[in-house]
Amino acid sequence: MASNYVSTAEAADRLGVSQRQVRNMIAHGQLEVLANVPSHLVSIDSLGRACQVPRRAGRAWSPRIAWAALAMLGGGDAAWLQPSERYRLRQSLKTRSVDEVLASARNRATVRKFRATPDTISRLREYVAATGGTALQDADVAAVFGLASGGGFLDGYVPVGVADEMAESFHMEEGSNGNVTLREVDFEDALSKDVPIAAIALDLAESVATREHSAGRAVLEKLLQKQLRG
Repeated sequence: MASNYVSTAEAADRLGVSQRQVRNMIAHGQLEVLANVPSHLVSIDSLGRACQVPRRAGRAWSPRIAWAALAMLGGGDAAWLQPSERYRLRQSLKTRSVDEVLASARNRATVRKFRATPDTISRLREYVAATGGTALQDADVAAVFGLASGGGFLDGYVPVGVADEMAESFHMEEGSNGNVTLREVDFEDALSKDVPIAAIALDLAESVATREHSAGRAVLEKLLQKQLRG
């Protein structure tokens, strides 16, 4: 099994980034690691997928603009924007690729991972806005992506500060291999309605699971093409 993994130093060398950046990618679920070892060993499969994503310089959207873009891609109106902002963002979306949206929206939330029991996961479900694989438990969402959800994990958005409160209340231990992903959002309008389908697609596109990764990118591409035609 160890032959399917590499050290963070080798992962950093292949990606052309620092080991600190590799650890950040692990924390954000962009790289998969071997469980229950003292030092991180990075999955070669997830590393290969990360290597395929172009590394781009440039400013990320603010959370306010990132959530507006995701709302608009899903057919929403992003009512918190001024009309001029909305027009400029819509024009910008017509020129962007999937990879560019992935890069620009990277500050939409802060990702935290925790380890929880199956019973705790069931109890936590009502307190999060489901995304990623957890959102696929909804039949309508699953149909959009052509995927079915598995069990034993939770992925959802929460307001900033809530992750620590949940960890304390439900006795969860934080760690990069956790089965609970809490995405803290420091922009209250983002969670005023259901998670936009574009945000779910974005989170799936960043998954280390091949089918989720591919399905997320495919839906994002369709949403961007729809913006272009519009």
